[in-house]
Amino acid sequence: ISQSDTFNDALVLLQAVNLNGTEVPAPNNTIPAGDVIALNPPSGTLAQYGSTVTVYVSTGPPTTQVPNVIGESVSAATTTLQNHGLDVTGVQGNPNGTAVGTDPATNQTVVVGSAVQILAQ
Repeated sequence: ISQSDTFNDALVLLQAVNLNGTEVPAPNNTIPAGDVIALNPPSGTLAQYGSTVTVYVSTGPPTTQVPNVIGESVSAATTTLQNHGLDVTGVQGNPNGTAVGTDPATNQTVVVGSAVQILAQ
């Protein structure tokens, strides 16, 4: 079973040697969504007939929602966004003012590490 296999591909291969598989979704920055990340026990390990192998399948890069920072100072908004794994790349408007929004907008789902600008007045 390779990292380019899907869970269904892995299940067919496991069943061919009398093993069962259970899928566990997991975020991964490098392996495309739907592809196998790893197995437990790993490939090449002896396993009892009929035992279950855990197949970790990529859901793609981890995501987060852009938090609502409206009403926070630019400094506080920056901290809030960074605490959610986002990269604050700048401020549109008054850098000493109050956040009135973000780009991308509040509650949008983005990849962790995405660039966000604070809109301030």
